[in-house]
Amino acid sequence: MQVLERYLTDCEGKRRRMRDRPSNAVLLELRALLRRQKESDAAHEADLAHIGVKSAPGPAAPGGSAASGQEG
Repeated sequence: MQVLERYLTDCEGKRRRMRDRPSNAVLLELRALLRRQKESDAAHEADLAHIGVKSAPGPAAPGGSAASGQEG
């Protein structure tokens, strides 16, 4: 997720050459997806805290795994 955030920030800041820059519609959709994922993650953390389960510190491993219940 952090890689996507950095990419979006780079694109929005016009640091990339214009021919490599995705359209504004694509950037807006990616930003919305990222925001929804963060909200979902926060809600999940709150649910875990409510039942007394502590989640692992730091970001999840890239790609996730079937064993952890994450999808790539």
